[in-house]
Amino acid sequence: MRTTLKVDRSQPTNGYDNLPKTYLRKSNILRETQETIDILNLLVEIAAETGVTQHGEMMAPHLSSSQRDRILASPSVWVPHIGLANPLLREACERLDHEVKRLDKVIVYRNETAIIPFITVVRGVSPILRGYLEHIDTELIVPEERAPILAMLLKIVGWDDTLDRENSQWGYHYHYCNKYGSRSDTVLTFNPNKSVKKDPLYWERHGEGHAKFKANVPKWGNKKRESVYDAAFPGLTKPGRTAFRSPSKEAEILWPES
Repeated sequence: MRTTLKVDRSQPTNGYDNLPKTYLRKSNILRETQETIDILNLLVEIAAETGVTQHGEMMAPHLSSSQRDRILASPSVWVPHIGLANPLLREACERLDHEVKRLDKVIVYRNETAIIPFITVVRGVSPILRGYLEHIDTELIVPEERAPILAMLLKIVGWDDTLDRENSQWGYHYHYCNKYGSRSDTVLTFNPNKSVKKDPLYWERHGEGHAKFKANVPKWGNKKRESVYDAAFPGLTKPGRTAFRSPSKEAEILWPES
């Protein structure tokens, strides 16, 4: 009998106690973490029930009514909700990788164009002027070499058109949140390929469909911009400039202004 992993909402775990109390209380981070784990657990169940034909082709499992209901209730776009890196999330990924590795040994067909699904993870939260800055990292759900098998599995359960191609590039970045912990449509990053005397922090719109509000960044004053920059600046040392996601062509410099 498979165990369903659950987030203990009453006890901070592996980093929750390091988050600002107001952010932790008013944001959706605990619910998002549980949703991420639920999605991964569902994939573990389906992968364990997936068979292989004698010709080495993946064979769809018989989905129960409860599994179908959970698939229909899943996000319309395959971007797992952001959750903290904690033992439950790590265990769910390891269990899924174990099942995908089993299939990888016997599947003949490979989808060479598979997009690699990943999870966005909150590594920390920094208070800024009238808000918070989420430190966002990305982790592969399974190792890159097994991504084609996972893509085939997603196709079997009807998620083949839900991979978010806009998020096909991953890397460290930041999300701007308001003082209540609500996530905006604005992400911030440093240029991983550019080193200058004072690295500029870039901002751009992203994930508007999932954001709680639209940040009015062009109207921010210098105090706000500098507050955000000061919270983001330590990231240039750890995890380091090369770990950052590249800004898009539409990105603009937040601070320091040229």
